Amino acid sequence: MEIPPDKQLPIIGTEEFGLTRAHVTKILEEVKEDLAATQKSLQDSDERMNDFAKRHLPTAEAQVRALSASPDKVLAQVKRFYERTSELGSSGISEDAMIDQLEDEFNDIGNFYPLLRMTPWGYRLGQGIFAARIQKRI
Repeated sequence: MEIPPDKQLPIIGTEEFGLTRAHVTKILEEVKEDLAATQKSLQDSDERMNDFAKRHLPTAEAQVRALSASPDKVLAQVKRFYERTSELGSSGISEDAMIDQLEDEFNDIGNFYPLLRMTPWGYRLGQGIFAARIQKRI
C-alpha cells in the first residue's frame, strides 16, 4: 500500500515499507548470536546473569524460529504487519486501538521486533506492542 506524501498515518507516518532480504539475513545472524550468548549465559556462575538468561531464552528462541523461515516468507509476514497497520491507520481508529488490534491479529509480532526495529515505523510499532503488553500486566 503506497501512502500519499500528504497523508500522515499513525505509527507509519508517510514511510515506505523499506525492508529487504538483506535486512532479514543480517538480523537472523544477530538473533542467532544473541541466542548463543544467552545459552552460554545459562552456565554463568553469576546468579543475576543466569536468571536473566533463563528469562530471555524463550524470547531468543522464538525470534530465531520466526526469522529462520525463508527471507521471502519473513518479508511477506512483516509486510502484512505494515499493510495492516496502514489499513487501520487509514480507518481513523486511535493508535492505542490499532496496537491492540494488531496484537490480537498477530500474536507473534514481537518475535519479528529485531527486524521491525530496522525501520522507524517498525520501531514505533514494536515499542507500541511492548508498551501495550506491559500495560496489560499492570
